[in-house]
Formats: sequence, structure tokens, C-alpha cells
Amino acid sequence: MPVKDDPTVAAKKQEVRDACVLGDFAQLQKLAGSAGGFLTDELRQIAWPVLLGIPLDADGHADVEAASAIAGIPKEEDSGSWESLPPHRDEEQVQLDVNRAFVYYPTHANDAEEARQKKALSALIIEVLRRYPYLCYFQGFHDICQVFLLVLPPHLRTPTVARLAVLRIRDFMLPTIDAAVQQLLLLPDILRMADPPLWNHLRLAQHPRPFFALSGTLTMYAHDVQSLGAIARLFDVLLARPPAFSLYLFAAIVRAHREALFATPANEPEMLHHILSKLPGRTGGDRGNNENFSEESGSASSPLLDDLIADAAQLANDYPAHTLPAWRSIAASSVLKTADDRATAQSKSRPESAAGKPLASGLTVADGERLFHEHVRELETAERRRQQVARVRQILWQYRGPMRAVGVAVLVGVVAVALRRSGASVGAGSSFLTGPVAKVSSLLSRVGIYIG
Repeated sequence: MPVKDDPTVAAKKQEVRDACVLGDFAQLQKLAGSAGGFLTDELRQIAWPVLLGIPLDADGHADVEAASAIAGIPKEEDSGSWESLPPHRDEEQVQLDVNRAFVYYPTHANDAEEARQKKALSALIIEVLRRYPYLCYFQGFHDICQVFLLVLPPHLRTPTVARLAVLRIRDFMLPTIDAAVQQLLLLPDILRMADPPLWNHLRLAQHPRPFFALSGTLTMYAHDVQSLGAIARLFDVLLARPPAFSLYLFAAIVRAHREALFATPANEPEMLHHILSKLPGRTGGDRGNNENFSEESGSASSPLLDDLIADAAQLANDYPAHTLPAWRSIAASSVLKTADDRATAQSKSRPESAAGKPLASGLTVADGERLFHEHVRELETAERRRQQVARVRQILWQYRGPMRAVGVAVLVGVVAVALRRSGASVGAGSSFLTGPVAKVSSLLSRVGIYIG
């Protein structure tokens, strides 16, 4: 990804190096968001590890030994090769996905070269999974790893991908996709606040969830963007910003194609959903500036990547994630609420960092594992609550006649008996059903029924 070495570019390159040496996350975030991001893969080989909490050595390069230690990877002479570790349950799916990798980039000279790249990609993914066996592979993780494989040198790939997986995209590596889907609920909030007419136009397409954004946000857009230069530049800002920034970026992409979206009627949600799901692949001019979405929706020029990033940054500034209504539904152990925002922290207290010294304190992979299991428990509790509420709704519907006839007081007893007969446990979520009538209002309000 060559960049012309004019004086301005040369000055920015030095700024990136200086910010990495100082561990200046606020400056790195600013540089990642400015034109061209970190500019070259050579600089990304320094900046990406730094952003993932890996310090530099005395020469200003990522400290390989520290990288492994920080990622919780023991020395090979102490523990043996990762290949001797027990196989991960998802390795078969990994191989299926790796076989489909490298579709858009790079252009391999021959089949043997492509086979070598696929072997290296498979090894990278499987090593991370074997070293952190609690993680669950998801289809699309290979797209992310492919970018790291092509940008970083071999000795930095596993430590950086490991910290990314455990500390920044952990929500996507849980046993279910529930947490990833829950994150999507922030997107309608952003659109509603930033562009009410557009949000209203897309309401049907976003129901019940804006699943059109799942592929982009799940894979850090690596599955959709077809240019290595464009996706590497996107990774610059996605790694420099908190994880929620990915949703602001999708909102910016949607807003950039506003005219084309309004050209499709709101009462055609399937068509709108299809268009919305394809938008990330049209960022950064990857397919040219004149491609139509469809004959019905018209055409739209492909927006410049730097403009999209600038708009996303403005949206994040105007509508912080913690102010969005859907933020309350995000689990406390989600990466959205636990990942370090070191740039913000540094605005309050400057760290004392230099080459060869640890960077500002942050989460460890052990913290990530603890949060992983906490999140699993939170999701299991939420699922039990959802099932219980659904059961109560069903019972209320079944006994809607008696409710009108004998009133709410008798209904409480009916619901309690019915729950026992249906085998429902009398735990924290249902014990109040057998309590006094005074608690009926609280129960019914949980299932959407209010007593005046």
C-alpha cells in the first residue's frame, strides 16, 4: 500500500512513530481517524500491537517476548508447541472457512503460494483457539485473521489476534450469537438521533433487529470490503477506537447512501434490507463510483473512506454509546462496556510510557476469560427470564376469561398454580407470583400489562 512520500506524509509517519513510542493512545486515535490512517503496513506493524496493549522494545518495534507474555502465551521451550495442545471443537469449521479465504486479495502468483497462505491462516486461527479453548469460533473470524496475517510479521500475529479475540471481539466468540445481535440494537438508536427521517424510512427493514449490519460489525468489515488497502485503513480506526465505533461506522455508511435508500419505498423492507447488507462492500471506492445498487434503487457514488470515518467519529461524539437507550440492555461484561478506552483515560491522566516500558495499565487475557464466563452467565440468566416471561404471557392469555370474570386477585393464584403445573422453578424471577396481591402490578408490568 504505497503512500507518496511528500513532506506532509513524512511528517505524519513520524507522528505515528512518536505516538507509538510514547504510548500516546489519544494521539494514535487522532492519527487513525485522519486522512490515510497509519498510511503504511510498516507503521501498522508498530501501531496495531501498541493499540492492543503490546509495548515496544528499545528499538521502537513491537516487543516480541513481551507480546507473548502479555497474551498469556508461554515460551515454547517451557510448554511445547501449540500443536501439542488438545484440538479445539471448532477446527473442522475453521478449515472449511480457510478453504474459502483469499477470494479478493492478495493476488497469488500460483496455487502453491495460495496454499502456503491458507496453511498459515489455519495455523494462526487454530493456535489462538487451542490456547484459549473457551472461545467459540464464528464464521468471519477467519476474515479478520486474514488481514492480520497479511499486514503483520509472523511473530506478532498470534499475540495480537489473541488479545483482539479475548478483549475486543469477545462478544462474538461466546457460545451463542445473542450478544452480537444485542449490539445491533445501538444502530437504530444512532440513526434515530442523527437522522430521524432516514430512521423512519428504514423502520420496517430494521424489524425485529437490524440484521443487515451483522456481517459488517461481526467481522470488522473484513468480510465485505474487497480491497486490502481499504480494510487495513479501516482496521486502523477500529483498533484505535472503542468497540462500539463499528456501529457508528455502519450508521455513517447508511447515511452516505441516503438518497439511494430513499429511492426504494419504505414498504419494500426486503429490498431495503438487501441494499443495506451490501453497503459495506461499497465503501472506499472498492467497486468504483458508478455501480448501481439495483435498477429499482438507482445509483450512488461510493463515498470516500476518510469521509465515512470522519462522519462516524462525529456521530460517536454527538451521541455517545452510554447515552443510547439500547445501552441499558447491553450486558455489564460485554466488550462494549469493559474494553479499555485509553484515549479517553489519557485525556484525564497522561501515562509515563517510553520505548521498552509497559504501556498504560489495561485488561489482561485473564480478565478477558473471567469476563467471558460472566457474560455467559448473564446471557443464561436473561434467557431464563425471557422464557419465564413468555410462559407468564401464555398463561395470562390462556386465563384471560377468568381474569375478566374474577379479577386480578384470583388471577395471581391461577398463574402461580399454573406455573407449578408447568414445571416452572420458583426462583428469583417467579417467587413473587405466589406473594401478596400487592405485587401483582410489578408482575404484570414485566409482561406489558399495567393496572391503572
